[in-house]
Amino acid sequence: MDTLPTSAPANRPLRRAGLSFLAGVTVAMAFFAGVVAAQGRQGFSDVPPSSPFSAEINALTDACVAGGYDDGTYRPTDPVSRQAMAAFLIRAGGGLSQGTRVGSLTTVVGSPLANSVTNTPIAEVAVTVPAMPGDCAVPVRVTGTASFFTYNTRANVCHNVNACYVWTTVSPVGSPSTQQSTTAVTVTNWADSLTVDEVFTQPAGTTRTYRLQVHTINVKSQMVAVQGTRSIIAQTAAFGP
Repeated sequence: MDTLPTSAPANRPLRRAGLSFLAGVTVAMAFFAGVVAAQGRQGFSDVPPSSPFSAEINALTDACVAGGYDDGTYRPTDPVSRQAMAAFLIRAGGGLSQGTRVGSLTTVVGSPLANSVTNTPIAEVAVTVPAMPGDCAVPVRVTGTASFFTYNTRANVCHNVNACYVWTTVSPVGSPSTQQSTTAVTVTNWADSLTVDEVFTQPAGTTRTYRLQVHTINVKSQMVAVQGTRSIIAQTAAFGP
């Protein structure tokens, strides 16, 4: 059985600077690839650029994992309590939420009017970002996937056979999406799987519901079906994608 070396007894206090380095390594290994988004922090008076842990301390502060004190200091040599260490690691750990289906197993979409756009929710997931130090917000990466098929050829599905589209979006409920996956319905019987991936910023201490929607334009009513294969996944982490 492994034992602690004599130079690192179990009751040796962990310093804030040392924890920043340890948590930084853990975070770098655990999170999806990316960069830290700075949030306007001006730095700490007792952590100059020459400090051996300056980069790690600044990174964890920007990521809302470990904040400083009201007097503008970080106090890097202060001991860290077990409860503070637990909070730091939980904030850095991120999480993965699997969405739930909305509506029936197979949803049919389309509009009785030419050039009309439909907006049909088909799955959603709620994400809670825990409270963190300061005025923090963390990125939430939301990925939605759905499979589709038509009940007939494009000539029968589209109001105008030259323009008939299906696409998916993900967004917080009540907010517009900035990205979308779009496909044209083909001439033959059409089936496809669409995936959309987007990153949102969510304030700490809040819960938001993210929704996967399917949209159509110029598709006749009830002509495109959303199959049972649909999912929405939200991943949160202090370091953004």
